[in-house]
Amino acid sequence: MTFDQRKVSQRVGDSFDFYVIGDENGYTDEGQRNGFILARQIQGNGLGRAVPVFKGDYRTTPYLPQAGWPVVVEVGIYGVLTIRGTHTMAALALGYDISPGAGGDQTYNGWTQMETATVGLVMPRTPPDTKLTVFPVNWLDWDNQWQGFAGDNNVDLSSAISALSTDERALVLIYMQPDNTIATQVSTAKSGPEYTDPIGLDDLQECQDAIGWVPMVLGAFKIYAGQTAITWADRFGDIRQWIGIRPKYNTTATAAPTVNDDSADGYVVGSRWIDTTNDEEYVCTDSSTGAANWENTTT
Repeated sequence: MTFDQRKVSQRVGDSFDFYVIGDENGYTDEGQRNGFILARQIQGNGLGRAVPVFKGDYRTTPYLPQAGWPVVVEVGIYGVLTIRGTHTMAALALGYDISPGAGGDQTYNGWTQMETATVGLVMPRTPPDTKLTVFPVNWLDWDNQWQGFAGDNNVDLSSAISALSTDERALVLIYMQPDNTIATQVSTAKSGPEYTDPIGLDDLQECQDAIGWVPMVLGAFKIYAGQTAITWADRFGDIRQWIGIRPKYNTTATAAPTVNDDSADGYVVGSRWIDTTNDEEYVCTDSSTGAANWENTTT
């Protein structure tokens, strides 16, 4: 895969834990330590030097790492840089099909199957019913303050299911709001034979667009009319690869933002803008093309 920095930066912005697999020549083999692979960190508008990162256990998946594939890297156990999973937004920006029901790209499925951490995990209850469990997680807010979410064992999807008519289906996106509460967003219902119009990325994108930018998008499940139990078979995807990926920031501006600093430039609701000349900070509250709105947050 040829890495397109422009496409990704417009969609994702800069992120401290965003890497791509392989060195500048496309080599992935670290060559010295078993279980490690070469990856480069995104730095501003370019790529840093390749460093060894722990790639995880491939015994659970036959898929091998692909040069140029976008991944999220964090400091894991014993202080070792470790691949957490695919950088989902970057994969989408590069045009990859990541929907599991549609076959998807093999590399994406391989990396997401490596995700075994329970932090923020969304899963069916035991025994299964129409509710989901969300595991605890600590997270860093926009002001660099740590927040704690204690978990929720009662995310009820029964009302969303009951709203579906016969033969209808939909996608439910589970996310955490800034006040540490769990919320859900349901896609527009689809009807008819599922093979003709399956739940897919269009439904995921619809839900994401509806909620805007939130601290944590955690998981997505498919629901059906008359459903009485939600199981692992209904999971559309583990969306936790988006955790920690913040909106595009501009920390080196020399003037205030304008209406033209908008979504076309990669800004989204929640983006921050620092005017270093006048020592002013702004936050984007509307990123509409040609009509962006920035609120001055300086006190």
